[in-house]
Amino acid sequence: MKLEYILKTMIMNTRILCVWIALLTCQIAGAQTKNVTWGDQGNGTYINPILNADYSDPDVIRVGDKYYMVNSDFHYMGRPVLESDDMINWKIISQVYRRLDFPDWDTNGNYGGGSWAPSIRHHDGKFWIYFCTPREGLMMSTATDPHGPWSPLHCVKRIGGWEDPCPIWDDNGQAYLGRSQLGAGPIILHKMSADGRTHPIRKFKILALVLVSSATTWTPLASKRRSARSTSGILTV
Repeated sequence: MKLEYILKTMIMNTRILCVWIALLTCQIAGAQTKNVTWGDQGNGTYINPILNADYSDPDVIRVGDKYYMVNSDFHYMGRPVLESDDMINWKIISQVYRRLDFPDWDTNGNYGGGSWAPSIRHHDGKFWIYFCTPREGLMMSTATDPHGPWSPLHCVKRIGGWEDPCPIWDDNGQAYLGRSQLGAGPIILHKMSADGRTHPIRKFKILALVLVSSATTWTPLASKRRSARSTSGILTV
């Protein structure tokens, strides 16, 4: 009987502790709601930062009435995708991968490596994500639903020193990849297979990209106009 009394007392104390913690959590949440110094203010205004966390190198697209964002996550796993109705309030809706099958990743030997400056695009009924790692190369994944599942991570090209990749498809369905070089450099444009999975077979350097008439249409500068025209001319993202 004494043991039964002790057990009942412990259960009761545990319940009381849980209630106390719940009440304290609500009080803290209420206090934070009354004094929010970032993001949505609940009155039609917002204060920067809209995300009070490390979301560096963001890339955002709009599909329908939703916005989707990806960002650098470096050695952390593994490529979250965020969704928003207004580009202010964001939520994580999926994860592209859970591991990188390259040397030293199981021992945290690539601190600061991993996914740098990704891009997300919507083309041909799919969402496409490309990113480079400083040492391993150019990676990509696709999904018909941004909430997942995402296709297994595919290494488009095993190479180091690439960064800031962005896929482009012209009106004929030809795929290209624009990217930079580690440490900053010219924008380099590669021709790819239409499915975006074949490593670039040709390249030409572009000194800059010039906005022509809308936010989605770009053309190379005159210094490489001949090369660009022989490939596609105006490229539509």
